[in-house]
Amino acid sequence: MNEQTSGDDRARGLMVGIAAGNLLGIVQEGWSKEEIADVYPDGVREIEERPGYPDDDDLAQALIVAEAAGRGSLDPDDLGRRFWDWAETNGRGIGNLTGDVLELYGGVPPRCPGAWRPAAPGSTEPPREPAGVPSIEASRKAGGGGRAGNGALMRCAPAAVRWRDDTAALVRNSIVSAVPTHWDRRCGWSCALANLAAAAALRGETPTAEDLLDAGVEGVRAALPELQRYGYEADVPRSVREAVRCAAGVEVDDVCADDGSMGFTLLTLRLALIALWRAPDFERGLRSIVEAGGDTDTNGAVAGALLGARFGIDAIPARWRRRIAEIRAGRTPPESYADRLQAAGEADGSWARGVIRASVTAIRASSGRGATVDGGSGVDERDMPHTTWKQALDKYRYPVDLTKFADAANTGGWFEQNIHPGDRRQTMDFEERFRKHGPDNLEAWGEVVFWKNYAMPKARKKITRKVLAGGVSGAKLWKKCNRYIENPDLKSFRKFRKLLFKNPVVANAATFPAFIRPDKFPMVDKQITLWALEHGAEHRYPGGPALECVPDLSSGEVLRESHWPFVESWIRWCRFTACKLEILTGDTWRARDVEMAVFTAQRCGLKLKPLC
Repeated sequence: MNEQTSGDDRARGLMVGIAAGNLLGIVQEGWSKEEIADVYPDGVREIEERPGYPDDDDLAQALIVAEAAGRGSLDPDDLGRRFWDWAETNGRGIGNLTGDVLELYGGVPPRCPGAWRPAAPGSTEPPREPAGVPSIEASRKAGGGGRAGNGALMRCAPAAVRWRDDTAALVRNSIVSAVPTHWDRRCGWSCALANLAAAAALRGETPTAEDLLDAGVEGVRAALPELQRYGYEADVPRSVREAVRCAAGVEVDDVCADDGSMGFTLLTLRLALIALWRAPDFERGLRSIVEAGGDTDTNGAVAGALLGARFGIDAIPARWRRRIAEIRAGRTPPESYADRLQAAGEADGSWARGVIRASVTAIRASSGRGATVDGGSGVDERDMPHTTWKQALDKYRYPVDLTKFADAANTGGWFEQNIHPGDRRQTMDFEERFRKHGPDNLEAWGEVVFWKNYAMPKARKKITRKVLAGGVSGAKLWKKCNRYIENPDLKSFRKFRKLLFKNPVVANAATFPAFIRPDKFPMVDKQITLWALEHGAEHRYPGGPALECVPDLSSGEVLRESHWPFVESWIRWCRFTACKLEILTGDTWRARDVEMAVFTAQRCGLKLKPLC
């Protein structure tokens, strides 16, 4: 891939690529390869769509996903309503399966005025209120019997821009984008794998088939148990694996795109991956997909997204970009959606690596030996700043004997572990134990509270007893905590915290998101805050996140929800630092690992060298 193409250009290329592919292939939709060759002996070279009509479903629904993703984690019910409103006011090109789902959801067929007339500003009636079954139920009912169309795959690519560097969030949101209309697991897996490929291309990387499959499994596993509600498990369906592996070894001409499987999600996925891996440039890659016939507009939209992510916006022919602007005059350009999605990703750390890679070489070069990102040129790792972080993490110790809980004998098999010496491996095992039992058992939450407060013998007994006697189920706590994880703001944190603790103290409640999603959430407490107050300024990243609004807790105050701006900056900073350390060391670093290293440094008086 062209390493000179920036992430901004690639993100815009992805969004404009959706439009280019959709519009280039819309006239030829349903044609055979031979029919296209007869009518276009020199190939399909120009966009022939006329101005005035509303966006076709491929582009329109992709922009709906982009709008929703810009606001935060995708929600199936919210998306279902958005698709209904679109079908009521436009609906051009709506697929059979999507139409069936929305009819169940609305209680009546959607109007779909865009299917038969040009757009007439101001003349469209407002959408009716849906009066049918919930969107997920509608999707499950309509999607039975193996209906695996490509209508979800055509719209999912904006999620790759939004969550480019966060595999777990990307896979989760890609699958959720499919759920409201395409229940079949092959549809969600197609979205996840296509978006993993797009995200890699946005980073300037070329993933192999096995890379994609492994990342998909990793992402689904991280999003369980939520995805289990939609029928997913951490195992790629065989037909999906075969489609991805097949794409790695064939050319577009080897695939029959215009037979009875036209519109099948795995066919579209295969064609898009072939284009990504084989195309010499954007134009020839996209034309080869459209000229293969079949579902040309949707195949073109999906392939256009991947090709745009690979080659960048400047590689899309200028004449096509001008034509897209003419056709869509008066509407928000796709480039603007890309910019908004990237800004949202940068704000929460989902675009961290793009900034990090630009600074890693400078970090290594500061040793005076001209080191590279790969660690070449004879650099002594002991001289590198990241070595101090590895040393601190290796020295992490937090021994806890759960059997010392006064009521341990009355909990029926809980509070039986002695976590000694409490190193990182044992602590990770304890985290995994909580993730396994937390969704169904309040006692698992009590164990974590006791563990967190172990250094305070009197407080740990009192707080743990209150949690166990609180009457809130593990399932409800798990649900509320995951809602905060999906939308990490103070409002959702407070709703979760109040189920466990009356006082607006952050530390105890913040432990649980760190246990559920340690890759994204660190713990935070007074010790962390004292370290940030003393060392935060020297660990400020140029062009990256900083530790902001650090409260002075040296007089004995505790970290409260009134200090939330610092909590948010700490989470962003830990995510960014984890990505940087992962690139520098070649090891896996979680946001929680960064916090563990800081905790150890503060406790043991170790010096963590700045990575900036």
